Amino acid sequence: MGVNKADLLYRGETFLNRLIKKAANIGFEEILVSGKHIADVIPDRGPLGGIYSGLLAASKPLCFVTSVDLPLISESTIKNLIEQHLASRRHPITVLKNNGQIEPLIGVFDRSLC
Repeated sequence: MGVNKADLLYRGETFLNRLIKKAANIGFEEILVSGKHIADVIPDRGPLGGIYSGLLAASKPLCFVTSVDLPLISESTIKNLIEQHLASRRHPITVLKNNGQIEPLIGVFDRSLC
């Protein structure tokens, strides 16, 4: 796209600010933004490098991870994903499945992966 997706506007608000508001509404105590507040520990590794860096910086045992280009993800979707992760606890990662497609960059990740 050639622009920072975090700064794109939707209804007068940046994608990033919309996601931060949703996280705050849900009650997240810690919000980390890879690339903006957290530098990649291993440069040039794309989204996975950002996830890894975020997990290292996190103080909580579980991290909800999403790409910034999802300003319309609902709070209920986020809550359901967290609930599914907590209910199963068989795997360190629970990712979203949308219309039959796995979304590997949207999920709940155990910090213990790092």
